[in-house]
Amino acid sequence: MADVLAGVVTRLDAILRGGRGADGSLGADAQARAIPADRYRKGIDGASLRDVAYPANAFDRAYSLEWGDLSYVEERGNEACSRILVRVRLDLLLGHLYGTGHATLIRTIGTEVAATVALQGRQRAIGDVARIRRAVCFGPLHGSDTEPPIVSIEMAEGTSVEDLGDRLLTTVPLSVALSLSQTEAYTP
Repeated sequence: MADVLAGVVTRLDAILRGGRGADGSLGADAQARAIPADRYRKGIDGASLRDVAYPANAFDRAYSLEWGDLSYVEERGNEACSRILVRVRLDLLLGHLYGTGHATLIRTIGTEVAATVALQGRQRAIGDVARIRRAVCFGPLHGSDTEPPIVSIEMAEGTSVEDLGDRLLTTVPLSVALSLSQTEAYTP
């Protein structure tokens, strides 16, 4: 068995960059919320977007996942049960470049014009956060067929934006509820 979060990460990647549900196979509501394939890109080699050396040509519309604390959903976990509900904190980091000097490095979508959107970093960030939130938090898109099963994904609090000079780093705080097995041999 894989690491406890491996299936969850694979599912999030399928939603964020794999186009999960965009073909209508998960229903019309999931299709309406689905993110087209390759709209976002995963951070290079698992590097954090917080790294000041992260290459600018791979930063725009890139994401990375920072897992945080784990807690019981119930006040006290019943160790006699075969499964237990837990919540795991996830900070989804999303990068955007801005400034006229970066127009050639911006990942445009649809009818966006790089020279124009290069001046709209915060506006692009808010639009992308709204799109990502509605996709990852929608039950039929994240499903419950992973191991451990995903029970729900919710916004934990409001987003925050760090202005790094020519880059915006948006933190999307999520709470991921999982039905964690008490007997599965999860391995790192």
